[in-house]
Amino acid sequence: MRELLYPYLLEHGICSVPILFRTSRDARVGIVSYGQVRTQILRKCREDRAATVTTLIDLYGLPNDFPGWLPPGHGTPYDRAQQLENAFGVDIGENNFLPYLMVHEFEALLFSHVEAFAD
Repeated sequence: MRELLYPYLLEHGICSVPILFRTSRDARVGIVSYGQVRTQILRKCREDRAATVTTLIDLYGLPNDFPGWLPPGHGTPYDRAQQLENAFGVDIGENNFLPYLMVHEFEALLFSHVEAFAD
């Protein structure tokens, strides 16, 4: 994140501070429960109302308790991500929250910056 997205965002006047939320005891597992993520996002949104809080969550493998959850196969992945992002934003309900779900896993971004594979 820091090596790949930070420079790009900074060029556009956005200073980003990546925060990793703990979603399970085993850090290699994705989001186990939406409730765990929701609590942490609400805390961050309320901690600094001047900051915009966003997410970088893979669409693949979302738990079925995620707001607006539909199983894969309902529309295109992009349509599904948009529907889920809308429901996610409504559920969080904070003005400084901008939900984002990645249709492709984060590792796909590395193909846009091949040198990142060296690290």
